[in-house]
Amino acid sequence: MSAQEAATRPIRKRKNRNQVEYAVYRGEEMVAMGTAIECAEELGVTDKYITWMSTPSGQKRAKKWKNPTTVVKFDEEDDDDE
Repeated sequence: MSAQEAATRPIRKRKNRNQVEYAVYRGEEMVAMGTAIECAEELGVTDKYITWMSTPSGQKRAKKWKNPTTVVKFDEEDDDDE
């Protein structure tokens, strides 16, 4: 990519962790729901851990655990489909 292309390429905005809702499950039981920061405070972990657990690599690692923690991310786009 040339310097000109890099300078004129639109910046992809990331959603703030405070704008995305998460649901945290341990096995079949929901243990927390809210923003990454709210879930992290409730579970005693960092907000980065909550966002990481919602990624494919976090979910793959959690499958190896005896009682896996699953984090589901709800985007604003998901709400528009209903």
